[in-house]
Amino acid sequence: MEAAGVDAMFVPPSSDLEYLTGVARDVPSFGQSSYAHGWVAGAFVAPGREPLYVLPRMVLAFHLWGEEPGETVVVNEADDGEALFARAAQSFGSPARVGIGARTWGESVLQLQRALPQAELVNGTPLVNELRRVKSELELELMAHACSIADAAMAATAPRVQPGVTTIELSEEVEHQLRAHDDYLQMALAVRAGRHVDETLKPLEFLFAYFHEVATGSGTCLTFSQHPDE
Repeated sequence: MEAAGVDAMFVPPSSDLEYLTGVARDVPSFGQSSYAHGWVAGAFVAPGREPLYVLPRMVLAFHLWGEEPGETVVVNEADDGEALFARAAQSFGSPARVGIGARTWGESVLQLQRALPQAELVNGTPLVNELRRVKSELELELMAHACSIADAAMAATAPRVQPGVTTIELSEEVEHQLRAHDDYLQMALAVRAGRHVDETLKPLEFLFAYFHEVATGSGTCLTFSQHPDE
């Protein structure tokens, strides 16, 4: 950050925040939770000091099991979220450049501009990406573990891919196999746009399955075919 001239950075809940601080993100899904003051969720990070987390009460209660990850500003439903967020941002002094995660809420960006009018807001995600591109030995080990679980679940599920099976049945089978091999692995099964989960598989059709390993944030996209040699 210092080399890039970035004095502080706001990172919303994401794989980047988990990578930087260890605060686990939610298991990826096709849904979205909406909380009062949800836009404040995230952490301010800066060289030379510990992260400062700003979290809605319900995020803390329902997603972090009530355990504050460190120095935390908790925003209750009846609180002035804008004022608490501004106070947290201003506790970093008068930064000239502030990085923001690429998926930061628009409301968060607007409030940052109001709280730190002197600061230039820049995309901070490339800074984290540079760190994440270089894998440690532990990361490589965990990625290999995630792929081995996905391979085993796919092999166990493949015989079920037959004309007449429904996509929800395949999803349930994959979920079962993932949990049987490692209960920390979660998955999402995606099919072609417009398909319904209770729709049956027709001859010669295939499915794409996306496996996501929570511990490392690793993802693997695989194809189920009705032909074993494909």
